[in-house]
Amino acid sequence: MINKENRKLIKVKCSYCGEETEKREAHVKQTQNSFCDQVCHGAFKKTGELKKCSCCGKESYKTKAEIIRSKTSNFFCNRSCANSFNNRFKNGRNHPNYIDGGTQYRKKALKHYGVKCMNPKCELTKAGVVIMKEMLDVDHVDSNRKNNSLKNLQVLCVWCHALKTRKINAKVA
Repeated sequence: MINKENRKLIKVKCSYCGEETEKREAHVKQTQNSFCDQVCHGAFKKTGELKKCSCCGKESYKTKAEIIRSKTSNFFCNRSCANSFNNRFKNGRNHPNYIDGGTQYRKKALKHYGVKCMNPKCELTKAGVVIMKEMLDVDHVDSNRKNNSLKNLQVLCVWCHALKTRKINAKVA
């Protein structure tokens, strides 16, 4: 048996755009808001706002959660713009994790001194063994890791570096 009361249509105003539409009376009683279509229903649920892309200037919608989660005032329309912006402004000294360039001392020392053990008493070098770049360490002569000047750096094979660091043998210069 079909309840004719459930089929009764009444006129209601859309909660988003204000346009008048017909809805079943039973549906209107069940909900607080009525909408003329899915577009209005979706637009009504949006709680965010349009933000301007920091890279290209295009506006894009960001949810409240995205706005709250953002630690900066920079917003981007897509990943490509975010990458372009970060590559332009977050490199070298401008990078948030940049300290003093101290992590570059290995690269500088290998470029300046070459890919070879600098210890004149190195047993491997004397034996004619070719030492791979991965088996070379950059040692701080005065043992101060904050002093990364080239004068304080020397390239040693891992064996010579271990001997010097542990003060096992006085063979290392």
